[in-house]
Amino acid sequence: MAVVGVTSLAGAVSHWREGRARLRIALVFGIFAMAGAYLGVWLAVFFSSAAQLALLAVMMVVAAFFMFRGNNEPAEDVEDAESESLSIAQVTLGRAVGLAGLAVTVGALTGLVGVGGS
Repeated sequence: MAVVGVTSLAGAVSHWREGRARLRIALVFGIFAMAGAYLGVWLAVFFSSAAQLALLAVMMVVAAFFMFRGNNEPAEDVEDAESESLSIAQVTLGRAVGLAGLAVTVGALTGLVGVGGS
């Protein structure tokens, strides 16, 4: 865990120096992911060790696929025509809810399979 922590910190500092880190978003994501990890650990009692290991294997294969597919082009912030009629507050709230949902899901999956050290 120490190696993972130091490596993650070094990567985060590198991205922060290059202006690619959004600290406010990372903080919100981290808080919701911790709540999700707690939920995942709670749910883990309902899964066998073999099921947890199989889920971890599937997650690793999917992650490897996305890592090796080589899409390094920057994402464009494209708004569709319907969202132009929405107010800024509605768009921001929608993105916040989406971020929170994604963070809880990531946290729950990592807590369920024991990636977070549980």
